Amino acid sequence: MKKCANPECNNVFDDTCSKKYCSAACWRKSPQHRKLYHDTFANKPLPEALKKKLSLAKLGKKQNIDFIQKRLFWVKGYKWREETIRKRAESNRGKKRTGVAYQNILNGIARTLGYTNYSEIVHSEYYLGPEWKNIRQEVLRRDNYQCQHCYRTD
Repeated sequence: MKKCANPECNNVFDDTCSKKYCSAACWRKSPQHRKLYHDTFANKPLPEALKKKLSLAKLGKKQNIDFIQKRLFWVKGYKWREETIRKRAESNRGKKRTGVAYQNILNGIARTLGYTNYSEIVHSEYYLGPEWKNIRQEVLRRDNYQCQHCYRTD
C-alpha cells in the first residue's frame, strides 16, 4: 500500500501502479499542482491560436442538462446584498431596456392580456390625454376616493 503524496489528503491506495496521488482530484488539490498551474498560467493572456481552438471545440455543442439544472438551482437560491442591488439600480437608471430577451418579456405580457404581441397594445397616448384624466376623476368620485381592492382611502 502507498500513501498519497498530497499532504492534505494522506489516503492510502494500492501500490501496484506508479502514480503518486490517490486520484486526479487529489492531484488538482495538491500544492505541487497549484504551483505548477500558477507558474504556467497565472497573469498570462491566452494565445490567440489557443482561444480559436477552444472556441471551435465548443462550437455547436450543447451544455449537459444536469449542469444547466444545477446552475439554475444555484442562481435561484442566490440572494443579492442590499449594496449590490443599490449599485446595479443606480447604474441602470435612465437606460432603455432593449434586446430579444426584453422583447420576449413584453410579448409574454401582451399574450396574458389577450394580444398576439406587444405592439398591438394601446399605449400611453390615451393615458396622457385629457380624456383619461376626466375619466379617472369621475371613477374616483364614484368610488368615494376608495380603492376597490383594499378599501384604502389614501
